[in-house]
Parts: sequence; structure tokens; C-alpha cells
Amino acid sequence: EIDIVEMLGQQPKELWHVAHKNDGERDYKLTRGFDGSEWHIYTLDWHENELIFYIDGHEKFRTPNISNTPMYLWMNVAVGGTWVGDPNEKTIFPSSMEVDYVRIYSKNSDE
Repeated sequence: EIDIVEMLGQQPKELWHVAHKNDGERDYKLTRGFDGSEWHIYTLDWHENELIFYIDGHEKFRTPNISNTPMYLWMNVAVGGTWVGDPNEKTIFPSSMEVDYVRIYSKNSDE
């Protein structure tokens, strides 16, 4: 699993970039003080040996590539769960996610 951007309902000013590994470990970058309610462009540059995460064209995080296997694109708003825990008084309801567009590019296989 690769989380290009992940935000938790209880921490609306935190943003995570996460590369999960098969053994349950993960490599991540946590940014605090981030305003996820504004429009941003989130980018993952997925290379054979490296993952590079960007926000609005500015590099935020690099980590070794965890996998070169096909993956699903999944976009959701999750509240609660084992990692996050139960909602609390800081959790904003109702919650929503607005997406203007999603673009996926692939390099020419001849390169």
C-alpha cells in the first residue's frame, strides 16, 4: 500500500505520506500544521527503486520503492479503525473529501 496523502479525522492539521511494506513496517513522513481543507496537488513519482512524494510541486519525502507490482487507486474518507482509534471531540462531522481530478501517467516503455 502506498498512501500518496492520508489525513486522519482526529488530526485535521496533519498529513501523512506512507509506504507500507509486506512485513507490517512502514516508511513515512508526517507533516504537522498542514491545511488539508485547501486545494492542493499531491504527486507520487513512482520509480523502479524509489518513491518521491510532492505537494504542490515541492518534494516532501523520498523512500525506497516497496513494490513494482500493480496496485489499485483507492480514495476514501476513513474514520476510526485500529490505527486511528475512535472518533473524539476533535473529529469533524460531517466529513467529506472533494477531488477535482486524478491523473495517472506512464512513461513510454521504450525509455
